[in-house]
Amino acid sequence: MILIGKNNKTNGKVLKNTLFLSGSSLANKLISFIVSLLIANHFGPSGYGKIAYAISLVTLFVFLSDLGISTLTIREVARRREEGARYLGASLFLRGGLSLVTYFLIIVIALLLKETGASLILIALIAGMMVANAFANCFENISTAFERMEINAIINTGRELLLLLGIMFVLLTKRGLIAVGSVYLMMSLVGLLAWISISPSRLTKPMFKFDWTFLGFLIRRGIPFALSGIFLFVYFRVDSVMLKLLKGVKEVGYYNAPYNLIYALNFFPASLTAALFPRFSRYSEEDKGKLLHALSRVLRYLLLLSLPIVFGGIILRKELLLLFYRKEYVPSIPVFSILLLVVALIWLNYTLITTLNSMGKEKKVALISGIALGINVALNMELIPALGARGAAVATLFTEIFLFLTSFLVVRGEIPLSLRKIFSVRGGIGVFLMSLITYLLRGYSLFLSIPVAAFFYLFFLLVSGAIPKEERMELMSFFVPRGR
Repeated sequence: MILIGKNNKTNGKVLKNTLFLSGSSLANKLISFIVSLLIANHFGPSGYGKIAYAISLVTLFVFLSDLGISTLTIREVARRREEGARYLGASLFLRGGLSLVTYFLIIVIALLLKETGASLILIALIAGMMVANAFANCFENISTAFERMEINAIINTGRELLLLLGIMFVLLTKRGLIAVGSVYLMMSLVGLLAWISISPSRLTKPMFKFDWTFLGFLIRRGIPFALSGIFLFVYFRVDSVMLKLLKGVKEVGYYNAPYNLIYALNFFPASLTAALFPRFSRYSEEDKGKLLHALSRVLRYLLLLSLPIVFGGIILRKELLLLFYRKEYVPSIPVFSILLLVVALIWLNYTLITTLNSMGKEKKVALISGIALGINVALNMELIPALGARGAAVATLFTEIFLFLTSFLVVRGEIPLSLRKIFSVRGGIGVFLMSLITYLLRGYSLFLSIPVAAFFYLFFLLVSGAIPKEERMELMSFFVPRGR
């Protein structure tokens, strides 16, 4: 059996890129999580709610600075690398203009929402960070298409480390939220300068040829990606904005505290799909059999990894939340329980949506995403007034269920994807036994119960055959060199 393809060099490249992105993303999520913890515990729910609201508001409009150009660039340059310089120059020109327009739009929206003083300045600083990131992302897209993920990892992790140091300095010197926003902006500018300096020697130089026909082509082909991106990112952030408007900033804090724990877990599926997207884009044209095999394998492993987190996390929900947050976040425990149910769905949906985009089905992704956003907003409007943060969590759960069912059926309409090849009965038994052990050990320290339960689960997967021997040997071959 094979992991991705029959070519060992191809497999090694994919695994190396996945490891680079996973390691970098894990480090970045950890750093981001630490930053969130520092801000939340220093400023309290109300102060943390203000920074979370500013980030959420800006994120609602961030994809207007992209219009799908990023995903289109990665897919097309992955298929024809000689076009890299042309796509880089065009995307810098287009995204530069779009991000500036988006910046002023955000400021106008903030004024219409009657944001003033420090709150308005904070939003302006976070919006400035968005502009810098838009330029930097143009270079990052070319690096991804060239499958040079080690460059992405080094620059992004370095930027996050500097962000952490900057936030620590701000808090130690007892400065306010505006200083926090300033650090976010400055570190994004540092990341942009790093990409500008490294691109000519390691990737390509941008070719600034103002071919209006080509620029129009990018916009037209990118619109479906833009629509799905807008719908999905608004969906991921609209709950915080609606909570603030309907219930106040404290409910935003109660929701975002456990939400950040869940979000931090997405580093692996995000890294894996980013590494696979260039390959999937080629397989969708060259050999759909390879695409089917790779997708089935990836989905099965994602379930084996995510389900223990779901059920183990629910059992230890109180202990886990209070490990990271103060007791004033106790009202977040029910929210955490609901959001944990979403973990496996989000992991699967990452991969299914990436697969559809690689197959050229971005219009269907846009339709699915738009319907999902409408469902989420309607549920939030109905549930938040009565349930607050818990209502937002329930809305997220039902929206993710919808996304999974629809995206799976659309993928199945293109390739014969089977649930039997994704769900493992032996893996399910392992999850049940691991959950039982976790429950029995819940009175002990987390640093005992979690490692013991995880070790038992891994041991069961190996001895039960949930991970077949040939797959174990294949995975080992990536880390243990074979004799020549």
